Amino acid sequence: MWFFLVQPEKALTEVPRQPYFRLLLQTDNTGDIVSFKISAESHFLEAGTTIIEALDRVFKLFWLFGIEYTPGCENFYRLLQTGVYRLKYGSVPKSIIELLAILGKHGT
Repeated sequence: MWFFLVQPEKALTEVPRQPYFRLLLQTDNTGDIVSFKISAESHFLEAGTTIIEALDRVFKLFWLFGIEYTPGCENFYRLLQTGVYRLKYGSVPKSIIELLAILGKHGT
């Protein structure tokens, strides 16, 4: 069974204006995660064996190809861009700046 990960339900019904990467996870009959894949139009790429590896790869694909973040997931990717990778590019929503300030205060 396949599930979209980091892909809101609303965005699944919209027709994308440009190619987007979607992170998918596959589970077995017991619900255990079997694999992560990245879908790009009609192609699938291996995304690693852990959620961290998979998120890292899909984020880097957005940067490598200079593609805008998927609608509905933009704040999540901006959080990764600013808080994890420390990349300074484009505008950062105030909510993300505030969240990073709160996390910084707690030593996270």
